[in-house]
Amino acid sequence: MGKSSWTSVAYACYAATLREQLLRLLAPDGRCQNPACRKKPRRIGSLQIDHVHGRAWSVRRLNRWARARRYWREYEDGVELR
Repeated sequence: MGKSSWTSVAYACYAATLREQLLRLLAPDGRCQNPACRKKPRRIGSLQIDHVHGRAWSVRRLNRWARARRYWREYEDGVELR
């Protein structure tokens, strides 16, 4: 693997870590926080981050790293996430 390949892997791993940390804050019991969802606790990595009042940006247009940073920025700015 070249240097850029290792960098990509490192960013992907870091993005996954950031996402998991945010999910642990949003759903400490591992349960889906959507009122329509009544599922049992799940593996934290299988949960999804959702905006309570919708979002004005496309998830597909951002890579994992950019999405993780954006979710954290929104969380810190007080955007309601679940």
